Amino acid sequence: SMIFVDLFRTLPVVVLLIWIHYVLPILTGLNLSPTGSSIVALSLNGAALACEAFRGGLEAIPPTQQQAAQSLGFSRRQVFRYVTIPQAFFATLPSLTNVHITVLKNVTVTVLIAVPEVMFRAQELTVQFFRPLELYTGAAILYVALIWAYTVAMRSLEKLQKWQPI
Repeated sequence: SMIFVDLFRTLPVVVLLIWIHYVLPILTGLNLSPTGSSIVALSLNGAALACEAFRGGLEAIPPTQQQAAQSLGFSRRQVFRYVTIPQAFFATLPSLTNVHITVLKNVTVTVLIAVPEVMFRAQELTVQFFRPLELYTGAAILYVALIWAYTVAMRSLEKLQKWQPI
């Protein structure tokens, strides 16, 4: 798992995207559509980043919390389920929010392999109508609105925490 996280966290998304779309078919014969290649590349990168967020959230829980639960007779599984995970969930939310926002913003690089996403459509329409200011501004506003709405939703979820971390 360390190799997976280190590899896919450190590879730039553009390199990963191009490698999966153009090199992987040469090596394996597996041909993915541009959308499929994009999903795989963004998922591998996002998963590696999310793993680090989860690791950080789990390490933020003091060992004394686990020791206290075990002294009350909880099994290791019960400690993990009822003590560690609820605390780690809220400790991880800000980091996971950043990971998801990064993945959303990285979608724009999929234009390199002709994935029909927002920037690709804006580029197509700019060539057709010669209105780059309006179209690219509209695409930017769409991304800002999407990310802002997601951020507000995640902040609301963070407020559900009923205790303060120790």
